Amino acid sequence: MILIREQVIAMGFPSSSFEGMYRNSMDDIKRFFKKYHEDHYKVYNLCAEKAYKPSEFGNSCVNYPFPDHNPCPFSMIIAMMEDCHKYLAEDKKNAIAIHVCSRSVVLPLLASAFVCGGGFDVPLTVCVFVAWYIVSRVV
Repeated sequence: MILIREQVIAMGFPSSSFEGMYRNSMDDIKRFFKKYHEDHYKVYNLCAEKAYKPSEFGNSCVNYPFPDHNPCPFSMIIAMMEDCHKYLAEDKKNAIAIHVCSRSVVLPLLASAFVCGGGFDVPLTVCVFVAWYIVSRVV
């Protein structure tokens, strides 16, 4: 899990049992949201191959699925970014978490697109660094 900004989180798929040992543990993720963003978070699941019950995150999750390690449709990026911005604008306490099945190259693209295109005062070099950092931890 990587905190891009206080309100923007990028992470791999939240998993349980053995898979939770090498991916993000579902229990750890839920504890994090309860401690830092209780009742003020929305999880964006981009994974087409896996799913979890919406109740795992208090029904505060949405799906924008596409196959992992593939480019996501541009129209999906726009729709998701609009949804992210709308949710964050509803309350200054709100936070979003974006995840794919693994920390593939797609995740830094989406996180950077959100931060750079979202009215945040963030230099492009910071977005490039974020993308590089996430990708370097995958490879």
